[in-house]
Amino acid sequence: VITPFHLTYVYECVNPYNLEQEIHKELQTKGLRVNNKREGFQLPIDEAISLIEHLGEKYKGKTLPIE
Repeated sequence: VITPFHLTYVYECVNPYNLEQEIHKELQTKGLRVNNKREGFQLPIDEAISLIEHLGEKYKGKTLPIE
C-alpha cells in the first residue's frame, strides 16, 4: 500500500480492467501518479468519482453502496 486509504466509493461495470486502464492513462497524463513504479494516484475524491463515472458510461457502470 502506497499510502493509507479508506474506501469511499464503489463502482461496478461490465469491463473493469479496461475502465481501470483508461482511468490510469488519464490520471498519468494529468501527472497525478504518486510513484512512477506503483499504481497510486493523488486527487480529490470528487474529481476521482467524476472521472470514473464519465469514463465508465461506456462500460454500463453504476455506483454501488458501500457495505
